[in-house]
Amino acid sequence: MAEVGVPPPRRHNRVANAAAVAALVVVAFGLATSLRSTAFAAVAPASSAQRSAGATTARAIWLHGLGDTAEGWAFLPKLLESKGFDYVDFVLPTALSIPITVNGGMYMPGWFDMDQIPYSSASTDDRSSIEAIGVKQLTSLIQAAEADGVPADRVVVGGFSQGACVAMMTGLSYPRTLAGVASLSGWVPAYARADAAEVIASEASGPRPPVLWGHGEADEIVKFEVARVGPAALRAVGMEVDFRGVPGLAHGVAEEELEWLVEWLQQRLPRL
Repeated sequence: MAEVGVPPPRRHNRVANAAAVAALVVVAFGLATSLRSTAFAAVAPASSAQRSAGATTARAIWLHGLGDTAEGWAFLPKLLESKGFDYVDFVLPTALSIPITVNGGMYMPGWFDMDQIPYSSASTDDRSSIEAIGVKQLTSLIQAAEADGVPADRVVVGGFSQGACVAMMTGLSYPRTLAGVASLSGWVPAYARADAAEVIASEASGPRPPVLWGHGEADEIVKFEVARVGPAALRAVGMEVDFRGVPGLAHGVAEEELEWLVEWLQQRLPRL
């Protein structure tokens, strides 16, 4: 039976506490680490005084993990703004609360339903839930960015754990080419590992976006063995994937991953 009420793992300088992470079952998919909490439907781009109307030329959308909220990632936009990304709108939605099967149907913020944790190469995926909830919601946020005048190739999507899975599937299926997809502790669902080309929308044009993917080699929640087979499926449809394992890191985020993210964003969303 899944345990509940356990705080999600925190960000660590180098290595997440493997013993503590292994004890987390459901809420472990969320990382308590994000600026704007947008009740799903209301996108609230940047609030910084530096980023007045018309001053931004790009958007980054970041999805939290299962059981977490946008507030868990409040540090990230602040970190990136301190690195000079004042021209980027950061959008951090909080997922709707949905019943999660692995937790006996308990409602919690989630981008899709799951019936197995830890997630391994033998796990099954609820494709209808992934696409009807998470991918649909992220797609609407990208469309909102385009409606605001931000072209798809100036939009980066990313996330942690469950949020990273949704970000990769949305980047794969979105009709237009995004600037990039960032995954921390995510995974490619079994159906996409089997045939990623089938996930791409029939109306899609242009190449699929590049992916930056960091994953802890000691992850006991989303097993490293299933993470490391995901890039091959994405590369098979032409996606450029920079996959980096972090020795000793469990289900959390290491400082070097954040450094990689900053460097990668500088390449994917340069100042115009």
